[in-house]
Amino acid sequence: MKKILAMIYLSVALYAGYNMAFAEEPVYKNATVVVASGETLWEIAERYRDPEEDVRIVVERIRDANKLKQCWIYPGQDLLVPVRVNSDDPQVAVK
Repeated sequence: MKKILAMIYLSVALYAGYNMAFAEEPVYKNATVVVASGETLWEIAERYRDPEEDVRIVVERIRDANKLKQCWIYPGQDLLVPVRVNSDDPQVAVK
């Protein structure tokens, strides 16, 4: 019985390790957003995140893309918002 459990555990560990090692890195495309009056970085991140993503991670990605040291944004400011490109969507090659 212990050998069977050990084999199952090893199989699960190998499968998980394989998926982590060969998982595709997400690809992002920058969208430009003009900040509206009263809008927060958190609200923008919520609007542009994937359903399974944590909003805090999206806020950090926006801050990194715009080299923001603080989370302060201003009405009329142009922000780059990295949006995840779905690998399932058809892509058109442009030369």
